[in-house]
Amino acid sequence: MRFLVFLLLLAHYSVVSQNVIIKGSSVLPMKPVRIIVKEDFVSGLEKEVATTSTDFKGSFRMNFTLEKIEIAEIAVGINRVPIVLQPGADYEVALTTTSDFQTSYFDPQPLIIEVKKSTDSDLQKHYETINFVYNTFVIKYFNQIQRFGQLRYLDSLQLALSKSLPKTIHPYLKAYQYYKVSSLTPAIKKMSQQQIYTAFFKSGTIQYDNPEYMAMLDQYFADYYTSNNRLVPFDALVEAVNDGYNSLRKLISKDPFFAENNQLQELVLLFHLNANFYNPSFYPGSISRVLQQMTTQSAYNEHKIIAGNILKKRTYLSIGSQSPPLNLFDLKGRVEFIMPSQALVLVLFVKNDCEVCKKEILEFSGIKEKFGTDLSVLIVTTQDAYASTNNFLSSNKLDWQLFHTGDDVLVYERFNVKVFPEYVLLFPDGRIAMTPAPPVSQNLEYHISRLIKQLKK
Repeated sequence: MRFLVFLLLLAHYSVVSQNVIIKGSSVLPMKPVRIIVKEDFVSGLEKEVATTSTDFKGSFRMNFTLEKIEIAEIAVGINRVPIVLQPGADYEVALTTTSDFQTSYFDPQPLIIEVKKSTDSDLQKHYETINFVYNTFVIKYFNQIQRFGQLRYLDSLQLALSKSLPKTIHPYLKAYQYYKVSSLTPAIKKMSQQQIYTAFFKSGTIQYDNPEYMAMLDQYFADYYTSNNRLVPFDALVEAVNDGYNSLRKLISKDPFFAENNQLQELVLLFHLNANFYNPSFYPGSISRVLQQMTTQSAYNEHKIIAGNILKKRTYLSIGSQSPPLNLFDLKGRVEFIMPSQALVLVLFVKNDCEVCKKEILEFSGIKEKFGTDLSVLIVTTQDAYASTNNFLSSNKLDWQLFHTGDDVLVYERFNVKVFPEYVLLFPDGRIAMTPAPPVSQNLEYHISRLIKQLKK
């Protein structure tokens, strides 16, 4: 295993930034195309490394640089599919969807990728094979693994993988496969945390770029410091977080569990800080302050980056943060929307053929009258819903501002819209006041009143 890790690191650090070329065809014409990678596997913060768009036939071409192998996602519109990319490689891909019918405007359809040609030694093919064999096995034998812990099932999985893959695959995928399969071992063998740590993490270099290594570490140690740890009591953890990074490091160093590897100990801590970012047991802002201190004081550059990424991810769309771009259109085209100087703004996202949206609008109309000019209402529809929504507002004598999103389908990603209708409250200067805000039936009026009073102070 140590030799495997050495090969993985050699492959990772010997690569400098190199071009990647992707030529593609899709069934989605005139849509944005993006290559998306994870900045790290603790925060889950995403980064777009390349963007283009499909032409009227659905074709596209991308040329960008990568420094290391990435299990990325290629997105057409809001539809995504994983793709393994190697620096210096060329790809020819075909992208299709499972159906022509999309039941929800903002929910992505499953995107299917076929790598027709590549110069990456079949990384994508082997990656898909590992996941297919593993997923099929787990679905078939889940109950036997969980209930009876029979090792023969793990041997069967190893045999199935060996038959499905060539004798030699890229070291990156070899390590990926190792930790993906290993994640089942503790359940089958009924291993303790100490045994898991000794078997899979104690020796060797931390594999920050291996999603299965990081997922397994999170799976078995995500609650290590927050569940009945006698040497690091929860109350002491809360106080140490409030005191700051140095106090926190001093506290967890008292626990000998990770004594041989301070770097791994701090990585586990980062998982905890991320998972408990909004935990009300901690003092408001205390975890945020610790993470900010870690961006400059941690002894490990990887952890400085992860701490900063957690802050970016956790504070996105948070109260007081700047609202993402909201491109608006009417019948004449693009509209430059000017925020009111003093009023709270309620943005209501709706879509076509949405009876719940109509019901919510009618119920909210009475609330709007109570607040008068202190509240500005902005109805934002999908492009195909603009005309019908306009007719609905007119027939109910509601003189509210109405716009649509045009072809900007990514607005639903930016605002993290998961259901229709969706409420977002904005301060007059464009900062987030609340998102998602609750529907009328769940105290929306109370929150509007509360925020208006806050504005008037």
